[in-house]
Amino acid sequence: MDIRFDPEKSRHPDQQNGLKVPYAKVRRGGGRWRWFGLMALILVPVIAFSWYALRDRVLLVAPAVLTHSPLVITSPRDARVVAVPQGGR
Repeated sequence: MDIRFDPEKSRHPDQQNGLKVPYAKVRRGGGRWRWFGLMALILVPVIAFSWYALRDRVLLVAPAVLTHSPLVITSPRDARVVAVPQGGR
């Protein structure tokens, strides 16, 4: 014996007890983009502030002179180097 359950809602999904129910159209994808927008609005400032605060601990930055030819440094007078002071941290 084959029993088939076929409710009225499956045949006429926009009717309830003989009355027409005007359902709103489904908006697909809008919630996902709204969620991405909220996450970006929260995470971008946090990441930017973290980078600004922690970049000196992450990167090694030193001033330098880059040339493609040798750099000759001369002194206006003759001298002798006795000691080279080294600064420590």
